[in-house]
Amino acid sequence: MRRRLNLTFWRKLWKHPYRLVIMDDQTLGEMFSLRLSGWNVVVVVGLVSLLLVVLTTFVIAFTPLREYIPGYGDVKEKSTIIRLSQKADSLERIMQVQEQFLMRFVRLLSMTDTSLATTLISYRNELGTSYNVQTEKQRGIRNVFLVKPLANGILLNDFDVSKGHYGIDLTAEEGSVAVAVDDGVVIFADWTVQGGNTIILQHTPNMISIYMHNSLLLKRKGDAVLRGEPISVIGNTGKNTTGVHLHFELWYNLMPVNPSHFFAI
Repeated sequence: MRRRLNLTFWRKLWKHPYRLVIMDDQTLGEMFSLRLSGWNVVVVVGLVSLLLVVLTTFVIAFTPLREYIPGYGDVKEKSTIIRLSQKADSLERIMQVQEQFLMRFVRLLSMTDTSLATTLISYRNELGTSYNVQTEKQRGIRNVFLVKPLANGILLNDFDVSKGHYGIDLTAEEGSVAVAVDDGVVIFADWTVQGGNTIILQHTPNMISIYMHNSLLLKRKGDAVLRGEPISVIGNTGKNTTGVHLHFELWYNLMPVNPSHFFAI
């Protein structure tokens, strides 16, 4: 019996019409009335909820107000932050490379004796053919890899101490550019009687490279140079020359070694 009454109550509440009236409190006159039922209320509430969901979605997707919603970031702002972060990383890497080069440059300058080039030139002129030939291994040279001073140079004369030839001669077209075989500091860039326009680089405390018979020197004494950087234009200057070429020497512990043994390619 009680169950039947409950069903009747809910059926009446769902289908029975009701009227919502707004009245004036003083005159008791009817100002607004609305006929309702349980079904009408459910439909109206559902439509209002759907409308609120649509409006909220529109606000989030198409208006600047989305930026004030916690956890919702601007896509363009995120892309800008990512781009700036990548640029900062690139700048940091560049600064690290520059710092390493500066430290190397300062270290090389501190190790460079200003009179070393003059002493070396005088020494090599007096050495003659009395030089005691030793292998590079006996002199302690290991893991040294250099770039060629002339990328397309053709070997004209090889290293031959018995003839007083302490380097190699490379020939190329007139106007070809010679490059530094490794990072270093220019310790001599001037004219010599035998070698003409000569430039000398110090790479480590023990290793020095010499470039002779140039028509033009592109660096001055004290300049820091990088591996593969142009330093001179080959030519036909000096007493000991027979044509346009580059005479290249490599010295280790003030003794000449065969440069061909240390070229990376």
